[in-house]
Amino acid sequence: MSVNHSDSVEKIVERYFSAVTKKPFKFKGKWYEPKPLFLSNQLARGSTCPLNCGACCPVFTLDYLPGEETPEDVSDRQFKFNDNWVTVRSNEQPLNRTSHCCYVSREDARCQVHPVRPLSCDFELIRPRACKERNELRVAMFGRAWNLTNAVDGSKGTRCKITDPTDESIADTVRKLNRLRKWANHFGLGRTWIPEIIDYLQSGKWKSGPIILGANNNIPAILPKTIRNQVPGLMDKSAHRNASELVLFPEYQ
Repeated sequence: MSVNHSDSVEKIVERYFSAVTKKPFKFKGKWYEPKPLFLSNQLARGSTCPLNCGACCPVFTLDYLPGEETPEDVSDRQFKFNDNWVTVRSNEQPLNRTSHCCYVSREDARCQVHPVRPLSCDFELIRPRACKERNELRVAMFGRAWNLTNAVDGSKGTRCKITDPTDESIADTVRKLNRLRKWANHFGLGRTWIPEIIDYLQSGKWKSGPIILGANNNIPAILPKTIRNQVPGLMDKSAHRNASELVLFPEYQ
């Protein structure tokens, strides 16, 4: 299935699923293999969504699971995941010839369907990153935020801000992760790191710093800084600003 603009299902599968999966999967002819997952303690942070912005709302498909509440004008699409066909409900915005989503107000950039926004919108600003040897997950600004276009006045740059961790920001991130888990289950992905990610947030482990899930070694779950720094090959120190931040969890289950 292809559209004339960004397909959010591809974003969900190729970026979100690939970051949290514990098992290989195939999508659009490509195999995605599980990797260790680095969880930044920045995942506990929140964010703001100011008026008169909408810079992160260009035209893309608005996609929902069967049974989720949707805006009008959705229809079924089929995607092959592994050897199975999966149904998604989508508004592909086929008649939208503007630069921004059809549901973004051009008066104040507020979303007109915010209570039923699709996962690809809802999941921001949780941002996965694929590296050669691992995946990463954190709350962070858009990589090219300076180049995104305001929906109201056409200026460049986003206006959202990252906020300090609170009980509310953690609860909202957990809600988003549970929604992603429903998508993973619908596609038949099944085994993911999402339960461990939720535990990392709800248990308060994030306060001790980042962790890596799925490190293939026998290092205990939590190590003192002095021991962690003495383990040969524990990490590529050139890839981390602060080696003492890393805490390892057991290998793939």
